[in-house]
Amino acid sequence: VLEMFDRFAEVKKFYQSYYPLIVVDEFQDTNCIAWKLLETIIVEQTQLVFLGDPLQRIYGFIGALPDIMTMVVDKYGMSKVTLSKNYRFRNNPEMLKLDKIIRENAASCFSTTVLEDDVAKLPAIWGTTQQDEAQQVVAKVQTLMGDGIDKIAILFRGRGKNAEIVEAELTDKKVAYFYGMFTDEDAEYVEFHNKCQEMFIKRFGKSKSINKKALISFSDNVKKAYDAATGKTIDSLLRLLDALVEKVSIDYSDLLSEDKYNLLLDIFENRQLKQAMEYVDSQIILSTVHGAKGLEWDYVVLADVERWVFPGYYTCNDCPNKFASTTNCCCSLPIPLSSGFRDIALDELSVFYVGITRARKQVFVSASSKRIDYFGNEKSSVFSCLVTINGVKLIKADMVTTP
Repeated sequence: VLEMFDRFAEVKKFYQSYYPLIVVDEFQDTNCIAWKLLETIIVEQTQLVFLGDPLQRIYGFIGALPDIMTMVVDKYGMSKVTLSKNYRFRNNPEMLKLDKIIRENAASCFSTTVLEDDVAKLPAIWGTTQQDEAQQVVAKVQTLMGDGIDKIAILFRGRGKNAEIVEAELTDKKVAYFYGMFTDEDAEYVEFHNKCQEMFIKRFGKSKSINKKALISFSDNVKKAYDAATGKTIDSLLRLLDALVEKVSIDYSDLLSEDKYNLLLDIFENRQLKQAMEYVDSQIILSTVHGAKGLEWDYVVLADVERWVFPGYYTCNDCPNKFASTTNCCCSLPIPLSSGFRDIALDELSVFYVGITRARKQVFVSASSKRIDYFGNEKSSVFSCLVTINGVKLIKADMVTTP
């Protein structure tokens, strides 16, 4: 598109006038190519609305531009509107405190001062081994399941042996769950979206006549195309497709057929089926923090919040405290942070914050004194430095009365 704009000035001029108002959500995750495209079609008359939260910028590893929200304010003379009221945790004072404290640490580069009364209590699960941690996590999840209404997510920094142990424990305890540990780049995930897009265009491309019966028929045809396929990723993707069809058929029933067509086509083109995880027919969800971005559940367990895991290996390897002795089973940041390590630590805090804020009611963190490394070896471990930032106090998970 950028090459086309360079070659054909009239085409660029057309699009500059075609969009008098540009609204971008999740603007903090804008990468250099997306920004260049936006910049090309913005002219003096263009009205701009950019929505985002710099603390939720978690895609720096694939090119999300740092400080882009500050940059556009200066570049275009935009007004900055800060939303200060937190509605998500309005019924949980401790979660409100935790949200506020993480933000203050991010703004002060981990040097904020917190009064004793303002300290946030973060419920924690501590296992002697990875297996013990998994057993305690599953036991907590079973308690939270209650009457079967509340949705619960177990989130991980990434895939690996530790996540597999939790998954095995859920299976052993016969706790049904939805497997959402895939990424946008997984071959099966990409191929499934491509197949759905191809079949969707073939079925609806000409008429764009979409109703519930037609969507169910489309979903059934996709299932037939995967009759011979096996594996939990494909099974999960088929369940996501069902959830999406149900959501569009009921909640978006008032949309025009063409609008439904464009909505679904956009989801398949941009590999966004994982956004339907929030609606899937399962009380328990397993996912990565990045895969859970934009979604919410009643309760969240952030698992394996340990040194060398969350933050990850490369971040910990760059940390001056990587071999420092620890107290109370917790690691700590080397305050004050060096200029080279500061941005790395803040990026990890952003991922942690996104995980924390996937919970509507309460979040829990878990760790163990033994972790399984990339090669399958058992190593000593401690709680991550992210749970020992100023103003956060770990308490036992069973000390919390859940909302």
